[in-house]
Amino acid sequence: MRKKRMLAALDIGTAKLCAVASGGFREEDGAIEIAGAVIRQAGGFKGGVVVDLARASDGISNIMSELSDEVGAKLDVITVGLGCRQVASLDLQVAGRVESANGQITKKDADALFNILQTRDIPLDRKPIHILLKDFIIDGQEGIKEPVGMYGSRIEMKSQVITASRNLTQNLIKAIDLAGLSVDDIVMSIIADSKIVLTGEERESVTALINIGGDVTEIGIFQRDLLRYFDSVPSGGMPLTEAISRHFKIPFKEAEDIKVNHAGLYYEQDKGADLMINEDGTRRRLISRLELNSVLNENVKSILSSVKLSLAKSGMTDELSSNIVMTGGSAIMDGLIERAEDIIGMPVRLGLPRNVACRRSEVINPAYSTAIGLLKYTMEERERRRSEASAGKLNSLALRLKNMVRDYF
Repeated sequence: MRKKRMLAALDIGTAKLCAVASGGFREEDGAIEIAGAVIRQAGGFKGGVVVDLARASDGISNIMSELSDEVGAKLDVITVGLGCRQVASLDLQVAGRVESANGQITKKDADALFNILQTRDIPLDRKPIHILLKDFIIDGQEGIKEPVGMYGSRIEMKSQVITASRNLTQNLIKAIDLAGLSVDDIVMSIIADSKIVLTGEERESVTALINIGGDVTEIGIFQRDLLRYFDSVPSGGMPLTEAISRHFKIPFKEAEDIKVNHAGLYYEQDKGADLMINEDGTRRRLISRLELNSVLNENVKSILSSVKLSLAKSGMTDELSSNIVMTGGSAIMDGLIERAEDIIGMPVRLGLPRNVACRRSEVINPAYSTAIGLLKYTMEERERRRSEASAGKLNSLALRLKNMVRDYF
């Protein structure tokens, strides 16, 4: 039996790097099989952007070497993500006349729209990372997914182009190259999150996905499996740790351990259990859990209030109803989901990686969501290309859009 080729993905944040690898989807249920997963402290990045090339490449090299050792295979190609702060969205709409005498739309008509799209100007300092097909319009009728074979006189195509700074992506690729690796794909992180934590029904209906990262909280609203809105709030889990460290005058590392393992947000439910903390490496003292949770509540309220304002800015809150999903490493903090419901005023559920098979149960954790989502995105793209190639659909609409990202602009 031929050994499966391992694919890898790397989630890059200010606070941590998270790398995962997989040999494919499990045949019996389609679950993504995670062969290895590693989380390590990040260095050389701020907000997912390279700020120190040497430190960034060393960190990438170290974590990928550790992951390679865990899975027992050489990993030299990776998929990486970009956050909401690093990208911009541009809506494009192109139109043409149906050429056939009987009005039946052919592949030639669809190709003509793609050719027009390629002539549209994108700023030279921007690089497309996604070209997402929204839908086609035939004689004013919207919502058409596959126009070939239908009848009409005028055909239009609506698409969304998500771009990133060319310099930003080149610096990221350079850091990865210096680590002895190459980039398979660059994917918007919130799109990757949606692939692994949202249900199919949630991606089709109007659903808000919130990822609380290290120094940024990202917000995406999805409908019909398309990203309709995205934004970011410049705060996340690290400021919570810093608040604990500053208030109790303890090292950042110990503050992080307290936040992860002991903190909660419903201090009125405090059981009165005090915590023993190190003050300076020699002295120890007790702190009240009530005091700890009070410090966190003040900072969490600020983050979630900003999220609520962003959702209101989207103009889609009436459509959201009860579909809000929260993921990211800080999402598992005791009481955070309930606090989010109180502040945002809507039901919120915790977004764990879904349909994942791994021998290590700790990987089914929001901290791994983005990395696993990046991996799933790439694996699904490869599966689709193989399927379309075997079916002779080498010029399918989806494949053409993907090729345009690689070759166009």
